Amino acid sequence: MNANAHTESDRSARPPRCFEQKYGEQAFSLRIYFANGQQRSLSWPRYIETFFDGEKLQIVFAECEITVIGKNLVPVLDAICESRLECLRELPPEYGVLADDKTFVKKIEVRRRVRDEI
Repeated sequence: MNANAHTESDRSARPPRCFEQKYGEQAFSLRIYFANGQQRSLSWPRYIETFFDGEKLQIVFAECEITVIGKNLVPVLDAICESRLECLRELPPEYGVLADDKTFVKKIEVRRRVRDEI
């Protein structure tokens, strides 16, 4: 079964978590689940930095930049700063209503990073 697939009864119970973090030890990779069912995994040792403006979180790795758009993304930023972010999950818009004041990831974009030439 697809890790992002949910039955109608699952949706009525509660929305899936937009992010997961590892407790007690460091996360070694970041797994990303897209709403279309695709997945991507990135290695945290290739992490460079993060930018956050309140609604958009940009996570920069050596090869690519991840842009996360949503609401209440501070817990995701905290998990990155504490080396605990293990998973990000893009959810369909209808889950945004169910999320209330919790973290909600509406869109995740991955863009190849262009390296500066020296």
